[in-house]
Amino acid sequence: MKKQIWKDIKGYEGLYKLNESGEIISLPHRYSDQWGNVRYTPTKKLKPTYRADFGGYYVYGLTNSKHKLKQYQMHILVAETFDRRIKFVSLPNEIWKPAFDQYEVSNLGRVRSHTRNYQKDKMTYSDYRLISFTNNGHGYLAINYKGNIKYLHRIVAEAFITNEKNLPEVNHIDGDKKNNCVNNLEWVTKKENMQHAQKTGLAMQGSKSWNTNITPKIARQIKIDFINGIPTTKIMNKYAVNRHAVLSIAKGKSFKKETSNVPNYSGNAKDRANLKKCKSKRNTSGYVGVNFDKRSGKWRARAYFSGKNIVDKEFSSIQQAVECREKALNSVSESN
Repeated sequence: MKKQIWKDIKGYEGLYKLNESGEIISLPHRYSDQWGNVRYTPTKKLKPTYRADFGGYYVYGLTNSKHKLKQYQMHILVAETFDRRIKFVSLPNEIWKPAFDQYEVSNLGRVRSHTRNYQKDKMTYSDYRLISFTNNGHGYLAINYKGNIKYLHRIVAEAFITNEKNLPEVNHIDGDKKNNCVNNLEWVTKKENMQHAQKTGLAMQGSKSWNTNITPKIARQIKIDFINGIPTTKIMNKYAVNRHAVLSIAKGKSFKKETSNVPNYSGNAKDRANLKKCKSKRNTSGYVGVNFDKRSGKWRARAYFSGKNIVDKEFSSIQQAVECREKALNSVSESN
């Protein structure tokens, strides 16, 4: 059986010793308590506490000479006390350059931070930690760093590719947004980037964009529903599309030609018909812009478009009120 080697824990010399298996003993020592009484503690083996969170690990509570208690993870104590450092392994032909703050980027599209990365099972550490990037929803790999979105392809390009003409955008030559190797990137103008996207089929337009199930007829109805003040969530559920698709169609960015006869949403909430009344607690019908008037005993339909009142009528039935309001809004949409 291998003989255990015991070492002092940094910052706790003369108080605790640790071996490579992660066992800790407290050394015998004298100290004065808060009342001035001299106390003596014998040698004692500490028992670690198991933490189930973050994959599970063991911790020790250590008290320094000033009687302050602090918890330490067992594998970190062993790695640092015995300097069990392992070399960070780069990929073949991988070159690293400074990126931002304590981060470095490679020509193969990897990013690492100059912070220690501890291996719990082996009780070792390396001087670098690889950073994981996530899909931003449009295929690009990105991270949120201190409130700012940083894209992997731009990080690589800024570190390795000279931008003498101060071009604004970075293009993926093969069209694969996940391939962020330096030889797959180039600085381009916005126009050149769009032309490349259309050439490679990345920028699909009209009825080919967002969802092949969206026809020009459905796109037009989505736009009308949005302008009419129907909640975005209801539109999403009704047509099985995502929020980004709804807003893109409403603003005329997608299906522009197919919905040219319907006014675009400018981003101003006032452009959405009766939007404020849609959220009113006084709504008794369940329909936007339709309420029961207790004084007259009738159903009242109201609708506003671009700040103007286009309908304000009373009906004996709720169905008549709803139909009148929708007809008025659709006629305004068609006329624009």
